[in-house]
Amino acid sequence: MSLRKFIGYVSPSLKDPQKCEACGEFFICGASVFGCWCTKIKLSKETLKELQSNYKSCLCQNCLTKSSIKNPT
Repeated sequence: MSLRKFIGYVSPSLKDPQKCEACGEFFICGASVFGCWCTKIKLSKETLKELQSNYKSCLCQNCLTKSSIKNPT
C-alpha cells in the first residue's frame, strides 16, 4: 500500500479523486479509520445486491443516496 493511500485513511481529504461509475463525476471517497459516509446511507438488501452486480467500484454520495430513495429499506 502506498504512503499516500495509507494517509488517506487517516485524512480522506488527502485521497486522490475517484470517478463515480454511475454518473461519471469525480468525488473523494470518505473511507477512513473513522468510518465512511456510505455506511450511513441505508440500502435494502435487494438494492445493495443490484448495485454490486452493476458496479465494481464506489459510487458518489449523490448516486448512492438516489439509490436509497428509489428503493427504501
